[in-house]
Amino acid sequence: MSFKQVSFTVIVGLVVGICLNFSTMKSVFFTEVLSAFIIVCLLLRILRMYIIYRPIEDNVLINDDRIEAVNITKIMVTTCYYAGTVTLAQLAFRPIAGLNISDLFYFSSVFFLFFLMIKEGKITYYVYNRWMGIGLVIFLIGATLAIFNAVAPLESMARVFRVVFIIVIWFTLGTKILNHESKIHKVLTLWLCSVAFNGFIAMLQLRIDVPLTINHYGRMSSFTGHVSDLGGMSSVAWVPALVMATTSKGKKSIFFYIVLILIGLGAMLSGSVSGMITIFVGTFIWLLLSRLNFKFLFIITVLIAAISIVISVQTEKGYVTPLSRFESTTSMDANDSTSTMLSRFETYKSAWNQIERNPFVGVGYDGKSNKTDTGFPVHNLYLAAWYEGGIFALVGILIITGTILYLGIQSMRKAPSKLHYNLSLALFISFICSIVFGMTSPVLYQRYVWIPAALILPLYKLAVDYGKENRDTKSKKVKHKL
Repeated sequence: MSFKQVSFTVIVGLVVGICLNFSTMKSVFFTEVLSAFIIVCLLLRILRMYIIYRPIEDNVLINDDRIEAVNITKIMVTTCYYAGTVTLAQLAFRPIAGLNISDLFYFSSVFFLFFLMIKEGKITYYVYNRWMGIGLVIFLIGATLAIFNAVAPLESMARVFRVVFIIVIWFTLGTKILNHESKIHKVLTLWLCSVAFNGFIAMLQLRIDVPLTINHYGRMSSFTGHVSDLGGMSSVAWVPALVMATTSKGKKSIFFYIVLILIGLGAMLSGSVSGMITIFVGTFIWLLLSRLNFKFLFIITVLIAAISIVISVQTEKGYVTPLSRFESTTSMDANDSTSTMLSRFETYKSAWNQIERNPFVGVGYDGKSNKTDTGFPVHNLYLAAWYEGGIFALVGILIITGTILYLGIQSMRKAPSKLHYNLSLALFISFICSIVFGMTSPVLYQRYVWIPAALILPLYKLAVDYGKENRDTKSKKVKHKL
C-alpha cells in the first residue's frame, strides 16, 4: 500500500471521526472511532485485492446491429420511457385514478411498444431468466390463495397486479429499449436527477411551504407524499450517484457531485433512520468493492459542510435533527411515543403469531387485510411477503431477489468495458440497498426499490450478448484459418 493511499485513509478517518463525534467531541470516543475506521479501511483495501473484478478490456462498447430504422412510434416508446424515469421520484403527482405521472408515462411506453409490435407483425418478449419466471409463478400461487382470504379481494388483486406489471412488463420494457450501455447510463442519470430534485425541494421546505409536500416536525417529504419514501428512494439512489461522481471526469463529475449532495441531503431531511442505515451499508459495500480515491474525500468534506449548515437551520427552527431522530427512533423506552423500534417489534410479533396459525395462506394485500393486530402493516419485505401471501409468496420473492443479485454479480464479472462494470457495480449495490431498506419498510409495490433490478437485467443481457458475439467471432476466425 502506497503512502498516498495510507494518507488518504487517515484523512478520511479524521473526517468521519469528526462527523460521528459532532455533538460531543469527546477525545476518547474520537480516538476510538478514528482507530477503528482506519483499521477497517486497511482491511477493506486488502480484501479488495482478492475480490475485485477487473474488466479485461477498457474501452470496448457493444456494437448493437439490431437497431433498426428510426420511426415516430419507436421515438415515442423511448421518449415515454425516459419521461417515466425522470418523474419516477415525484410520487405526489397523481392526476388520474391514483396513478402517478411516472405510471402514466410508462403505460404510454408499453402502449406504443405493443402498437409497434402489431404494426411489424411480430409480438415478441424477452425471457430474462428462467428463475425469475419460476419465482414469479410461485409468488402468484401464494398471492392467489391470499386474495381469496382477503377482506377486499379486488384491492388485493390490484396490488398483486402492480407487482406483476413491475416484474414482467416493466422489466421487459426496459430490456427491449435499453439495448446499449449509453442508454442505460442515460436512464440511470435521469433517475438520479429525479431523486436529487426531491432533495432540492426538501431543502426549500426548510424555508418555505411548498405545495404537495409534508413538513412533519422538520421531516420533509418533498414530492414523494411520505417522508419514508423520500428516505427510501434517496438511500437506494445514493451509491449509484456516488459511483458516477467518483468515476466520471470533467464537467460530468461536477454534475454528479451536485446530484450526490442533493440526494444525501434528501435522505437526511426525510429523517428516515432506515434510510441513513441503508446509506451507511451501501457506502461500506462500495468501499469494499471499489478503489479509494481523493474524489471520495472531497465529496465527504462538502457533504459534511452541507449537513452542518442544514443541522444549524433545523436547530434554529426547532426541527428534529438526524442525531435526535436516530436517538428517539431507536429508544427502547415504552413511554416514548416517537420510538418506532418497539412498535415494529410488536408488529413483527403479531405477524408471526398469524403465520404460526396459518403459514401456507396469507391474509391478503389490501389496506385492511395487511394490517396486524397492532394496526400497522408489516414493515419488512420478506416477513410481509409471508404474512400477506403465505409461504409460497415468500419463496417466490426470495427466488426473485436472489436471482437479481446473481445476475448483478454476473454482469460485473462479464463486463466488457469500464462503463459496463461501473454501471453494474452501482446497480448491484443499489439493489442490496433496496433489500436493506425493505427490511424496515413496506416497499414491495414501490417502483423506486425495483429500478436497480430493471437496469441490471439489460446490463446482464448486453454482457451475455457480447460474450456470444465474441465467441462467434473467434469461432469464425478459427474456421477461416482451417
